[in-house]
Amino acid sequence: QLAAPPAGQPARDAEAAALVREPLQLCVERCLTMLRLFVTELEKRAPLTPGGSLSRRHGACVRGSPMTVQVMLVGGASGLRPSLRMHSNQTVDELRRRVWQELRDAALGGEAPPPQPSSLRMISSGRELKEDWKSLGELKLREPYQVHVMLRPQLLPRAELTTVVGEEDAPAASGDGIVEMEAEERGGDAGEGATQVAGEAAAWPEEGSITLHEVGSNFDTLFALLSLQEERLAARAWQLMMMLPTNREMRTGLERLPALPPGQEPEWPVLLPEGGSAFKLLYSLQIVDTLMQDGDDAWLGAFAARGGLRHLLRLLTAPAEELLGQHRGSQRKTCLVLLLRVVGQLLLEEATQATPAPAPAVAGAQLQPPHDAATAQSAPAPAPAGARDEPRWTGRRFAPLRDASLAALAAEVALSAHLMGLVRHIALAEAAVCAEASGSVDPPPPPPAAEEDVHIVREALRLLVACSHSPAEGGAAGSAQEPQAARLPADLPSLREWVAAMLLRCRVPEVREEACAALYALARDDFAAEHPSSPPQAGGGGAAPGASAASARVPSPLHALVGEMLSLLPPAGAEASRSEQFFELLRSLVGRCPSCSLPDLPAAALFARLLQLQQSHPVVERRDAPELVDHELVGYLRLMRVLLRAQPHLKRQPVDAGGADGGTHLVVAIFDDLFRLPSVEEARRIGALTPPQCKTPRCRAAALALLAELAEREPANLSLLL
Repeated sequence: QLAAPPAGQPARDAEAAALVREPLQLCVERCLTMLRLFVTELEKRAPLTPGGSLSRRHGACVRGSPMTVQVMLVGGASGLRPSLRMHSNQTVDELRRRVWQELRDAALGGEAPPPQPSSLRMISSGRELKEDWKSLGELKLREPYQVHVMLRPQLLPRAELTTVVGEEDAPAASGDGIVEMEAEERGGDAGEGATQVAGEAAAWPEEGSITLHEVGSNFDTLFALLSLQEERLAARAWQLMMMLPTNREMRTGLERLPALPPGQEPEWPVLLPEGGSAFKLLYSLQIVDTLMQDGDDAWLGAFAARGGLRHLLRLLTAPAEELLGQHRGSQRKTCLVLLLRVVGQLLLEEATQATPAPAPAVAGAQLQPPHDAATAQSAPAPAPAGARDEPRWTGRRFAPLRDASLAALAAEVALSAHLMGLVRHIALAEAAVCAEASGSVDPPPPPPAAEEDVHIVREALRLLVACSHSPAEGGAAGSAQEPQAARLPADLPSLREWVAAMLLRCRVPEVREEACAALYALARDDFAAEHPSSPPQAGGGGAAPGASAASARVPSPLHALVGEMLSLLPPAGAEASRSEQFFELLRSLVGRCPSCSLPDLPAAALFARLLQLQQSHPVVERRDAPELVDHELVGYLRLMRVLLRAQPHLKRQPVDAGGADGGTHLVVAIFDDLFRLPSVEEARRIGALTPPQCKTPRCRAAALALLAELAEREPANLSLLL
């Protein structure tokens, strides 16, 4: 009865149906709330055992956002301060047991270890963590995650209590000899309710007696609610599903893959549904991710051999509009993040956890950047001579594919084409809904938080970089490096258009940084493979033959990328305000070229073009807007500095048609950009855009660095400055 009416239904009938659905929706919403409260109360009263109700939640088995919890022991002489790696979906009980294990293993300074986990009190930000059934994400802890731990007063065991107060007066102790402390841990609130919980815990039914999650129709009802596209009902139904144990039927269907007869494939559309709402697929992917955490090679091999990987690739290669359509529900992006991550774990050489899945059970949980070996920034490769101030993403490491068979499988489904289309769709999503004035240079308001978009782009680009390179070991077919521009899918727009969409039209800075990291890795890997020891020529006159020969040996991906980026200069309109990452990437790539020269564009010609662009660039920075940085001008200044460092002869070489000294002309122009002051009449006439051109600290720092480079070992330029 809650299903949406047909599209062709008359307006009067639709209004009548809406009046009927409204009380039904309210009724279902209240039922879901009562069920959630019931499960919460059950968790409060359940036994505190490792296999008890605290470990039954499906949401607790799903990897959430990584957390580094700093533990500080209060009142101990050892000074032990361990750091624990947790994730947001783990419970307080799991954290308590981890702390207890650390203290028991250390046992420094002759101190007696804590007798049991419940003997520890944990306090964070002035609040005691005693709801053991809650996840760390639900507590909304603030960074840095610090927990103070202290020991509770030791109570007497049952035998000693009997000796002291007599058999008839001794309280009913639990099995481990702790009486009121267990009640406090389980009850949450002090008082009579906590004591009552302690008495009920011993008589709590066994795990098999709890049947709410064992009835398949219950999950069918919840999945049906999730497919209604009612956000309020979907949020409550999904939260309840994360609190219940994992669906036994769905997990068993995936666990028994190694036991299937050889050559038999399961019904993958049933195990991993495609199309429609994304909730059921997300739930199934969470089970797959949980099974992959166990590290069972037999299960992983069976999953790939019986068509699981091929089915995931088929899901991933659906059109971006289908994957991210509103009809798929509020968890569609979370589902896509997990789908990309699982595919990456199966395809890439290293078992990665590049983007922890967002914690779906916690409303408003913030996604955290990855903290693992696969995506951590490794030590950057040795940069060419003179390359300094490299952006942080230049040291990003990308894992290759496992073997050539996986490369063939990815090529069979055109994975690269779909990944490029997916990230382009996300990059242009905000631009499509934002009307911008074509001639405006003012930056538009920043977009809302888009953590999930950043995670999707990061995962997709990791796969794209891996698919663009053949396996590096084993002499597999296709190991010879092909020009990256030739490997780009032919059915996509040109490389120029894709770069413009990712680096200039995208309004999310984090997405632009991810694109820079991937593009730089494509060019850098090819350059490092073909030129392990080819430093750029530093200095010398003109276009030396050695420089031309080195330029001719540069791989074509680097040529293609730099050439296309140069063709986008100058950026038009509002794109200039988003060009910071564009110029950072261009500067890093030009610095990678031997002698900063291209086959069809020597360094002198590139320098002359940059000088012309800098001279014709209007004043953008305003006196009344100190936060507005002219990223385009900063990019020109830093690029020219890179060229001058690699080709010092450009400081004195004539570059303009008039025969003027290019270096001297640049000294005067940059000096005026920094220090030229207008007259009073000019300042009143121009207003906030009055000179000098460089007003912000970042722009002035770039100009001063260029002046210092022009004066380096050039007495004429130094004399002119002085």
